[in-house]
Amino acid sequence: MTLKIFNDARYHGGGRRRPFFEGWYFKQAGAGGSFAAIPGVYLGADDKDDHAFIQILFSSPPESRFIRFPIGAFACAPHGFEVIIGDNIFTLEGCRLSLPDIGLAASLEYACHVPLKTNLFSPTIMGPFAYVPGMQCRHGVLSLWHKTSGCVQYGGRRYLFDGADGYIEKDWGGAFPDSWVWMQCGDNNMTLMCAIASIPLKLMRFIGVIGVLRDGDRQYCFATYNGARVDRLEWRNGCLSVEVARRDFQLSIEAASGSFGHLLAPTPTGMDRQIQESLDAQFFVRMERRGEAVLQGRYTGGLEMLGVQGLIK
Repeated sequence: MTLKIFNDARYHGGGRRRPFFEGWYFKQAGAGGSFAAIPGVYLGADDKDDHAFIQILFSSPPESRFIRFPIGAFACAPHGFEVIIGDNIFTLEGCRLSLPDIGLAASLEYACHVPLKTNLFSPTIMGPFAYVPGMQCRHGVLSLWHKTSGCVQYGGRRYLFDGADGYIEKDWGGAFPDSWVWMQCGDNNMTLMCAIASIPLKLMRFIGVIGVLRDGDRQYCFATYNGARVDRLEWRNGCLSVEVARRDFQLSIEAASGSFGHLLAPTPTGMDRQIQESLDAQFFVRMERRGEAVLQGRYTGGLEMLGVQGLIK
């Protein structure tokens, strides 16, 4: 367990208390649109509910599919990182998908990874919470940005990715939170990931934030564990407005999308909660230090929300 704290990518499910889920999120965004593949596994309270799965999501027009596999189709490398589900292979160097039942085939290669900067205090994006037992859900950022090349063929369409923007993250635990907001966008110069969620921990519950903004070689962390606070969170007329502050820095995010696809999220009873995610949300990101702009720009990215009202103080 200790070694896995420092290696988010690897499978964490061996010997875990049920129910348990683990899923990896591979996103690629190019000039012709965006595509995400989510391989995962769900272990139910009763082993008859155990299964593996692959979810896919396209941007415009938004389209999503959930493909269920028997648990025996799932395998992972004992060392390093490789997830296999049937004839589908996922690694940090690329992925191969063969899903003939829905007419999808993909071959993608990844290079020039930008990893999350970590240390002993913050071995993962979870910071010191990575060491805390009993967390409902854990989050990992495996690649803040990488170059994606290859193609996806689906339903008579062909999506080409030539030096496109890639991103990889994952989640694992007993279930997703009751309410959350997740945002991710950027390019080879700037990338942002920010998540705000209602976190249950033993007898208490709090609104937590984890986020990282990359500006070239620099990375700025905004998280509950380093003193960041959510000063504003508002969803109105199809636009999400978020302000997060930490010491001298203020991060402002606006995200809007009118087109969402549907994914399934884990609960204690199964992969049975439908959520909405957009891969072509339009972001405006601005970071200030002591009132002066350090970075600002417009980007296209991913936006996922559930129960936003439960996050508003």
